[in-house]
Parts: sequence; C-alpha cells; structure tokens
Amino acid sequence: MNHEAIKQLLKSEEPLAIVRYFEWAIFSRSYDHPKYILLIINCRNIDIEEIEVLDNLTSFFVSKLPEFNKVIQEED
Repeated sequence: MNHEAIKQLLKSEEPLAIVRYFEWAIFSRSYDHPKYILLIINCRNIDIEEIEVLDNLTSFFVSKLPEFNKVIQEED
C-alpha cells in the first residue's frame, strides 16, 4: 500500500488495529528499532489485511498515534 493510501486510511473512520513490535537488528544487537503494522478488517473476504508501515513513513505514523485509543498493551 502506498503512502497516500495509508494516510487516507488513518484519516478514515475504518476500524483498524495498530501493532508495534521490535525487530532484532543484527548489526546493532538490540531491539531499539520499532516497526508498525496496521490490521484492517476486510468485510468482503471476511479476512484481516496486514499492512506494513514502511520506515520512511514511520515518523508521520507515530505523530498520528495520540489520536487513537489504546485498547490493550502487552508487556513482557
């Protein structure tokens, strides 16, 4: 999905979930690089679509996070 489509999706009223996870970067040997995925319900196919937020869109995406309600958070 391109940048404009993701931006429009964030502005829409569509129900979605935002998943933040940390990917092990072997060169830095740490989990300090968060990644984001959008989960969207596709009612036509009765399926959940997974959309990866690319690194060059992450700063825009993070700036929009305060507009969303936190439903659940799991911590280790």
